[in-house]
Amino acid sequence: MRQPVVAGKFYPGNPKELDKMVADFFRNARETEGSAWGIITPHAGYVFSGAAAARAFSAFGEQKFDILVLLGPNHTGYGGDVSMSDEPWETLLGNLDVSSEMLEFMQKKGWKIDKAAHKFEHSLEVQLPFILKKFEKTPKILPICIREHDFEICRKLALDLFDYDTAHPDLNIGYVASSDFSHYLKPEIVKKRDMPAIDRITDGDAEGFYQLVAEEGLTICGVLPITVLLCLQEHKGGSAELLCYTHSGEAYPMPDVVAYAAIGFYP
Repeated sequence: MRQPVVAGKFYPGNPKELDKMVADFFRNARETEGSAWGIITPHAGYVFSGAAAARAFSAFGEQKFDILVLLGPNHTGYGGDVSMSDEPWETLLGNLDVSSEMLEFMQKKGWKIDKAAHKFEHSLEVQLPFILKKFEKTPKILPICIREHDFEICRKLALDLFDYDTAHPDLNIGYVASSDFSHYLKPEIVKKRDMPAIDRITDGDAEGFYQLVAEEGLTICGVLPITVLLCLQEHKGGSAELLCYTHSGEAYPMPDVVAYAAIGFYP
């Protein structure tokens, strides 16, 4: 069982307080037309990014998912370059099981299980209370933590995920890419820095997004999960829409802020 490590830090450590906070975020989130197959959602402290996260998860509409693939960056440096988890994940609101069938398929494709990458990583843990509150029937998950900076690895991972998806038309599989956007910039310039990258996302330009982040030195921590999602879109088709954009200074005034975006990927 993978234990929570940022309860009481990134979100309330009391289950009742957490439940109410996430429910309030969803209550205030504006639903969008259509049903997203994938989202980009932030992973900061809930007081800063919880509203944007609820906005992203609301893009799933009333769908029921059998599996949610969770793609997160590796902040800790532990574990392998691309690391899956095979453990049930415990949260204050309940537990989530890993899809053993999808996990086995991905192992046969050469992807590895590495608990070390997930043990102290927060980028996927903070998504779980939103999943448990959003869906009446909790989907299984496939947590994947990515730290290797290589576009072709992202493309290969996306292709293998898509292969499983298309081989199982009876399953509804959704995708969650966990990312904050620019870090520690002045409030008046942060959006100017991020919007060219967001434009690449909404244009469906996987390689252009990846290259722009590298060339401009953008501090978008989930560049790799987002790149995987964009590579998936090359196979699945459809469009991406910016649902909201905000930053930490809108919660509390501060000289340097971290930015958050909610983006939905639609058929």
